[in-house]
Amino acid sequence: LKYRQHHISQHSRSHIELNLVKVLEEIDFVKKQLKAVFDSLSLEQQKTENYLSDWSMKILDYSSEERSNLLSELPIELETLECPYPDLKSSILHEFCNF
Repeated sequence: LKYRQHHISQHSRSHIELNLVKVLEEIDFVKKQLKAVFDSLSLEQQKTENYLSDWSMKILDYSSEERSNLLSELPIELETLECPYPDLKSSILHEFCNF
């Protein structure tokens, strides 16, 4: 009986250790996914910031009247902007209009 209890205890412990290894592997996998998503978003942010910076430089080259005309229309990129969250698009449009 003692042998059997010991054997069951050993089996249970190895099963727990195996589950722990699987959980740790899953955590590592999720961390890698999050890093990839974050890197992608950072790159997209940088591209957007560069684009807006370029656009603002172009606007500064125009006269006041030309600037008003340019800013009264949204660039096609902003009109067709695809965002995963509606609030994000709204915020971007709001910031552009405040610019």
